[in-house]
Formats: sequence, C-alpha cells, structure tokens
Amino acid sequence: MSGFSYPDILEAAKEMTPKKYLVYIITNIGFAWPNEPWFMFDVIPIAPCLPPNDGVSTPEMCVPVFPNTRHPSGRMHIHTNPQFPYDNCYHWSHARQLTVRIRAKPEQFDDDRATKLEPRELLTFWELSGPDRTCEELPEEDQSAHDSESCRSSTAAARNAPSVHSQEQQLEGEPASEDRNKDSRHPTSGSPKWNTGTAVESPSMRSFESASERSARAECRSIVRTGIFGDPHEDKEVYPLVDLWVELADTLKQNDIPRPEDFYKEYDMVENLVVEAKMRRKEEERLETSQQPIDELEMVDTFDGAQGEPTDLGKGESTMQKTRKSCRPKIVIRDLHAQAVRVLVRIKHALRLPYVSIWP
Repeated sequence: MSGFSYPDILEAAKEMTPKKYLVYIITNIGFAWPNEPWFMFDVIPIAPCLPPNDGVSTPEMCVPVFPNTRHPSGRMHIHTNPQFPYDNCYHWSHARQLTVRIRAKPEQFDDDRATKLEPRELLTFWELSGPDRTCEELPEEDQSAHDSESCRSSTAAARNAPSVHSQEQQLEGEPASEDRNKDSRHPTSGSPKWNTGTAVESPSMRSFESASERSARAECRSIVRTGIFGDPHEDKEVYPLVDLWVELADTLKQNDIPRPEDFYKEYDMVENLVVEAKMRRKEEERLETSQQPIDELEMVDTFDGAQGEPTDLGKGESTMQKTRKSCRPKIVIRDLHAQAVRVLVRIKHALRLPYVSIWP
C-alpha cells in the first residue's frame, strides 16, 4: 500500500494477517527484465484438502499430488520433480487463477531447488481434470440434464480409462501397469517413447479438448497483457505484491498450509483496497485540476486593423481589454510526460524479443 496516505485504507491493510500459501505457478506474464522490482505471474493455490461441495465443485473434482494417493473415487495422482514434500495436497479442478507481482530478490531464485510439474505430468493432470471442467462449462439449459451424478460418472470414466502412460506402454506391446505408485511411474525414471503413429481416444480425452482450448485462451490473454498486442499502460498496481520461496519444506510446514479460500479472501481484500485508494487519488486529481486558480491575467490590446487606432468598445471605456487566460502547468507537464512515456514504450516494444517464458 505504499504511495497512499488514506488513514482508513492503511489501517485496514495493517489489520490483515498475511499468510504463506502453497501455489502452482502457471506462467509468467511479460519478460524478466534485469533490475525490475517485480515480475508478474499467474498462480493457482494448492489445497491441503478436498474441494467443498458448494454447487460448483464436488470433493471428487481434484487430482492428488503424490505422495498423496487418497481420492474419493480412486482417481490417479500426479508426480512432481523432485518428490512433493507434503502428503495431503490436491490440485483442485476449479481453482481460481490469480495474477500476482512477485518481488525480485537480490540473491535471485535457485531454480534447481524448485519443485516442478513435468510436461507429461501436466498433460496427465489436464486429462484427469478435463471431465470436471466439462461439467462446469455446460450451458444453463443443459444443467438440469447433467446433475452432479453425471459429473461423477464422467469422473469415473476418466478414472477407469487408460492413462497417457498406460496407453504408451500398450502401443509398444508392454503390459499396462495399474499401479501408479511403482518407481517406473516417477518422472525421474526416464523419458517416455511416444508412438505417434497410432491415436488412442478415451472418454476423458474427448472432454480434454475443451479444457485445453480454455487453457490456450488463458495463455493468449497472458501474452496480450505483456503489452505486445494490447494496452501497454495497463494499471498493474492493482495486482498484489508478494514474496516467493521455492524451498517448500524449509518455508512451510504441512500442518500450516492454508486453504485456497483463505488465499482468495486475502487476495480480493488487497485488490479492493488498492482499487479504492487509486479511485480516491484519481478523484482528488480531477477536483484539483477543475478547481485550480487562474495563474495570470493577460492584458490584450485591441486595435482596429485598418486605422491602427484603438477600437472603441463603447461607453468611452479604456481601449485595453482584460482577457482571462488560465495557465495550468500541472496539466501541461502531465501531457508532456504521457507523450514521453508513449515514445519510450514504442521503443521498448520495438526492441523486445519473441515471447519466451523466463524465470526471474
């Protein structure tokens, strides 16, 4: 909340009790320019519990993160690299995707200590959670015909369908393993040999297309927000500024992992406070501009162009006419600053490299 001087807003911010949250970083927005104070990322929270049964989601709409293998319908789990340090976590299928500004560190981030979800495991996650998103995206007129029971049946279809890994083994003539806890399932056991000559479609893959398309749209929106194709003057101060630690086990204990609802509540509160403060400041600037006193009076002589004599204004008054002309230096300086910013932004965009995900 730096930069604002509103006592009630600052007091509300001080009353907050920020927590450390476990999140999955989806993508970075923009480029990691050197010496930048922060970097924008999209994140989703990782939950230490099953989703609530709130009408939008059900406890089955999630994917366990190994070593957690518990799921109400027996859904398969996903692995991280290195192994996840907690045994009670889930990826919720309907978790909110939020944009944050991650504060830069002078010592930088040690990417080798980060816990990652390999591309193959990410594909498995989208395959498993695809039916959950299909239930969410149904038109309103079809909701009556697709209640939560049908969503659970589609989830069961995804559970019973062969995974990407088992299909890969079957195509190569190897027996498909049903035990995902074996060491051969771990991403460190080796790279898969993909057989691209045969296509195998499962019920979950048909619903996966919809989830994949939505993910692609979200990625496009993230690229647009970099300013390459959109408005480079987007107000990014509304996104909460956070600190990041990649050393999970050293930073957060398993019993201290908050629920995603706490993250949503804190995020919305910070965002609302910043928006309210910026609206007040903008209104104050508008009032200050409209009520700014006249800085000078300019005396203008009015002459008759033909005779070269002062023009008679009637009633024998002075030929000198006083004309008020307001001079507002603040507006002039602001306009010049805006023009300079536009020029600098165009130069910066012209020198930009193609979009590449870069870790700060």
